[in-house]
Amino acid sequence: MNYEELKQELNDLPVPHEGFRFFSYDSNKSYFGKDSNGNISFAIESNNPKLKSFIQSTNNLTYFFNLNAQCCFEDKTAIKTLHILLCKNLKSEITDAYLRLTQAFAISNLNDQRHLAKLFSALTLLFSKESVSQEKELQGLYAELFAILYFKEHNCDLAPFWQSKYKMQFDFSINENKRIEIKSTIKSNRVHRFRHEQLLSDLYDIKVISFMLQKNDCGFSLQELIDEILLKYNSNLALILHIENLIKNVDNSILSSLKFDKTYAIQNMKLFNAVDIPHFYEQNPEGVANTEYDCDLSNITTITIEEFKLWINS
Repeated sequence: MNYEELKQELNDLPVPHEGFRFFSYDSNKSYFGKDSNGNISFAIESNNPKLKSFIQSTNNLTYFFNLNAQCCFEDKTAIKTLHILLCKNLKSEITDAYLRLTQAFAISNLNDQRHLAKLFSALTLLFSKESVSQEKELQGLYAELFAILYFKEHNCDLAPFWQSKYKMQFDFSINENKRIEIKSTIKSNRVHRFRHEQLLSDLYDIKVISFMLQKNDCGFSLQELIDEILLKYNSNLALILHIENLIKNVDNSILSSLKFDKTYAIQNMKLFNAVDIPHFYEQNPEGVANTEYDCDLSNITTITIEEFKLWINS
């Protein structure tokens, strides 16, 4: 069952008079449904019904641990001991994020009570965010997701290496000493801003993926890009949570209107060794930190996609 089918099944599901009404998902390992107030609910069966039950609640969510719940399955009523994560907010941006993440949880290998509690905490933090990403940050997200999608189509999966938090030193960590940084520009020359540590490091072997982007009303939108990523990686809970954190409070109209020419982006993508990029070779003086400067990558040596893939796999 894909995401749209899941949404439709929930829309068609009658609200129970009391308790919960569920349908099974992923071979009865988990359940989706509604409570008697029409709130969307996700549940997994307890593997230790003797543990003491408890409830945690926020403005948007309620987490029931070891609840002896009256449940209706295809008009058959039963009492089951469940862990239930319930969404109380009916706003579409909240319910969509909730459903994408619980679906990813259901089909991931993390489907247990310990990780469900962590999902409740992650969703609580996500829904409490008030900041809104600016266009420059959304452009950066576009370039990172475009790189994931592009290299996936070239049999090179970067998604497992994507950093889980925004504004970490590098965008991708392949292993303990290999790093990838994504840069993008909408200007006509290939000039990017780097932190000094991204170019001068004795610790890491760093590659840079550089995109030149061109806005186009008929281009590939950030919303379309996100939709395609979510479809291909619907079981990658960490990736989906990272995306949801970055687009929280961003109106769908903004995601749909931020469009870039896909062909132009592909034709103007370049790969570089960070050591070849012009930079200062001195370490930051004592007491100096967060040094940044612009680097022109127009006339330096590039590497091929095959060389890049070999580097990742070696």
